Amino acid sequence: MVLGAECSRKTAVPLLMRGGEREETGSLRLMNKCIKCVTFKDYKQLFVKRNKIYAGYCVFYYKKHSVRRVIKASASRKVGKAHDRNYYKRRIRSILQSLPLKDNILILAIILKPHQMTFDDEKKYLAKKLKTLLY
Repeated sequence: MVLGAECSRKTAVPLLMRGGEREETGSLRLMNKCIKCVTFKDYKQLFVKRNKIYAGYCVFYYKKHSVRRVIKASASRKVGKAHDRNYYKRRIRSILQSLPLKDNILILAIILKPHQMTFDDEKKYLAKKLKTLLY
């Protein structure tokens, strides 16, 4: 996936992990995060048809290299209140800043409901690597 050479330009490789939970407010539920590496063409096709996107997709973020390293983020209202959306933006932004990416590669980060996720042992292993970057 996104941790270096494993990043594929043609296919999106999902990477799963558990999200954080705020005990004091209880408003941020434990959710799985799925980060996919996509080309600009794939990104455009997905969000042109945004009304038909699978209902579990809640958040997306992407990064595009330019003269200045600009990271853009967007969070859907499906995630919850504003402080929850900002929490996810901060976490994903910190990951994206540390990743070496090529010019045409975008990062698409999607939060899905846990029961919608399927993954194998390799993706579990990659998820542990990402978790060390998050916390």
